[in-house]
Amino acid sequence: MSEHRVNPELLHRTAWGNPVWNALQSLNIYGFCLVASLVASFIWPLALPACLLFTLITMLVFSLQRWRCPLRMPMTLECADPSQDRMIKRSLFSFWPTLFQYEVILESPASGIFYVGYQRVRDIGRELWLSMDDLTRHIMFFATTGGGKTETIFAWAINPLCWARGFTLVDGKAQNDTARTIWYLARRFGREDDVEVINFMNGGKSRSEIILSGEKTRPQSNTWNPFCYSTEAFTAETMQSMLPQNVQGGEWQSRAIAMNKALVFGTKFWCVREGKTMSLQMLREHMTLEGMAKLYCRGLDDQWPEEAIAPLRNYLQDVPGFDLSLVRTPSAWTEEPRKQHAYLSGQFSETFSTFTEAFGDIFAEDSGDIDIRDSIHSDRILMVMIPALDTSAHTTSALGRMFITQKSMILARDLGYRLEGTDSDALEVKKYKGRFPYLCFLDEVGAYYTDRIAVEATQVRSLDFALILMAQDQERIEGQTTATNTATLMQNTGTKFAGRIVSEGSTARTLKSAAGEEARARMNNLQRQDGIFGESWIDSPQISILMESKINVQELIELHPGEFFSIFRGETVPS
Repeated sequence: MSEHRVNPELLHRTAWGNPVWNALQSLNIYGFCLVASLVASFIWPLALPACLLFTLITMLVFSLQRWRCPLRMPMTLECADPSQDRMIKRSLFSFWPTLFQYEVILESPASGIFYVGYQRVRDIGRELWLSMDDLTRHIMFFATTGGGKTETIFAWAINPLCWARGFTLVDGKAQNDTARTIWYLARRFGREDDVEVINFMNGGKSRSEIILSGEKTRPQSNTWNPFCYSTEAFTAETMQSMLPQNVQGGEWQSRAIAMNKALVFGTKFWCVREGKTMSLQMLREHMTLEGMAKLYCRGLDDQWPEEAIAPLRNYLQDVPGFDLSLVRTPSAWTEEPRKQHAYLSGQFSETFSTFTEAFGDIFAEDSGDIDIRDSIHSDRILMVMIPALDTSAHTTSALGRMFITQKSMILARDLGYRLEGTDSDALEVKKYKGRFPYLCFLDEVGAYYTDRIAVEATQVRSLDFALILMAQDQERIEGQTTATNTATLMQNTGTKFAGRIVSEGSTARTLKSAAGEEARARMNNLQRQDGIFGESWIDSPQISILMESKINVQELIELHPGEFFSIFRGETVPS
């Protein structure tokens, strides 16, 4: 530390404050005053009246303030929550509302259900709680590597376990100790049977070696078929999410999406008609031009309805150089339609080969072990472990986006679509509402961010669904999407937590904007004073009032693991 550095605490001063009044409102000073009065009355009995008077004054000053927690008051206290007070106007006469109006405080009962941590620095130990309303406005947690994000998830995961609810955890930088710790926590609550894991980690082991050795050890992951119970729209959207984002060749991608929708619709109808289970392997089998032509011919032979066969026919007609009259004789096709179709199917080739070959033991051809809709509605504990070192950035992103899209489609189904009928039949959203929300932890969200996360943040509040996003920085999220979408996400995360941040950038600007500014008293000058033993410096008689940010990067840099700032409704709480 530089010897010329000025202590910031000497620069910032308290203005318009009564130090005696402020001290008497402190719990520690209040307790000290009571003990001092008691001891003084025993030592000097004649001082008992003065001690009693001093005690009464101290108690009166301390009781004038309304005690509150920094964020919300816990529901178990069964008291009013000062953080939810609202000023409303009332009239002295109900028959004449505009006459003799006065303002009163409308109190609300405490509703804190989610334990976050406790306050640091000032009023140390006061608990931090969030209500269900705060949770469904979603949470954003920023911290660099080693900032304590994963440990925070372990601590926060105890909340839904105490509620007897489940949660979902998607880890974009997965390690096996994360899954083991979650299982240990579930075991402590007797819920180890509710734990489900989609584990894409392989520890760098070769898939070819495993197949050749004939290894039959216990699988380290549940199996999952993302298309087993999906509708055509679900499947098409999920496959579309696999495409690389923010790359050139947007025209080819748009045509590939059209091809994909025709493929999905035809394959799904065939599976439903024949009682088969649709899977990634089946879609890959039918993705070739010969496969789609064969599916079209099967529809003609089996006399499918026009609505089912039309998407395939329309696509084949749109392929440049393809003659629909020769659909049953592939040997007569020219090279041009094959080349054109290869450009489109090639958009999905990398992802399909990775999923069906590298992770073929996870993506089941049957229904699989996991149904995400059942996992959410039955309050199971679902973990999706996505490795960062042994897969490419595109594969990591595609795996995460596939799961996020599937979850988004399931939540869309819960919103319902009926406009007629009784409320119990039409309003499906009410069927899944409970006393506590369903939590979804998205750790290292920048590795697999998709635009659907921002859409979820705007919509799933009505389903009592809460998103808790963890990221190292905002810049990585912006690299996966547009600045507009990132801004939408930040606007829809009502509570933000700032861990250790080491640079000025988009992350710091977002946190400063959320915290806001406040007027602070600052000592800008010192006066020199000569003395017998040399010069000294005294305070200037003037103090400047400046608008400063409630949080700065230097404070974030100095944070230790597990320490953070809670930014809640414009207030910054050291936590």
